[in-house]
Amino acid sequence: MKKLKIKRTLQTVALATIATFALTGCGTADDSPYEQTTGNEPTQAEEEVIEEQPTNEETEKPEEAPTIVEGENEVTRLIDQVITFDIEGELHEESGFLRQNDNNTYSLYVLEGYDLVAEEPNKDVIIGPNDDMFARIEVAEGGNIETLKNTIKETALAVDKDAFINDTFHPTPFLEGAVWYKAYSGDVVVNYILITSKKHPIILTLQTPREGEYYHRLMAMVETIEFK
Repeated sequence: MKKLKIKRTLQTVALATIATFALTGCGTADDSPYEQTTGNEPTQAEEEVIEEQPTNEETEKPEEAPTIVEGENEVTRLIDQVITFDIEGELHEESGFLRQNDNNTYSLYVLEGYDLVAEEPNKDVIIGPNDDMFARIEVAEGGNIETLKNTIKETALAVDKDAFINDTFHPTPFLEGAVWYKAYSGDVVVNYILITSKKHPIILTLQTPREGEYYHRLMAMVETIEFK
C-alpha cells in the first residue's frame, strides 16, 4: 500500500508540473521580447544573415560613368562609344573605350590596340602598336594663345627648317581656329597643332611614319577629349 501511494503521489506531482509549464508558456507569450516562430519562418539569426546579403539590384548595378561639366551642364559619358573617321574617302567605324588621364582633368575614347599613358605633368601620350605613331597631348591651361602659336612654330622649325603651316586639314569643330605646323624628320612626319576650341588650349603632337601618313585614328581619338 505504501508503494502504491507513493506512485500516485509522483504521478500527481508530474501532472501538476506539466500543467504549470503549459500555463506559464501561455501566460508569458505576450511578454516575450521575441515573437514566436513557426517552422516556416526564419529565426532572428537567419534574418540577420538575410539582411547582410546584397540584393540583385546591388550585385548587378553597373559601374557609373564619369560626369563632366560643359559650361553649366553636366554630361555623363558612356563607357564605350563608336568612333567614326575617314581615311582617303573611306568611312571607318571602330569602338572606343573611355579613359581618364592621371591628373583626372579630362577624358577621351581610346580605340582597341591603343592606350593613354602619362608622360609628365599635363602631358599624356596615346600609344599604339607602331612605335613610330603616337599622339602627345599637352594641356596648356592658362597659356597665352599668341605665345603658344610661337612655341609650336619654333618647335616645328627646330625639327625641320622647312616646316610649314598645314592649311588643308578638314575644319571639324574640334579643329576650329587651330594652328597646324608640319615637319619632316627622316622616316617620320611630325604635326604640331594648337587646339583652341576646348576649355583649355591643347598643344597636340602627332607623329606618324612618313610613308603612309595615316594619323586619322589618332586624331579621331583626340577629338573626343572633354574636360571636367
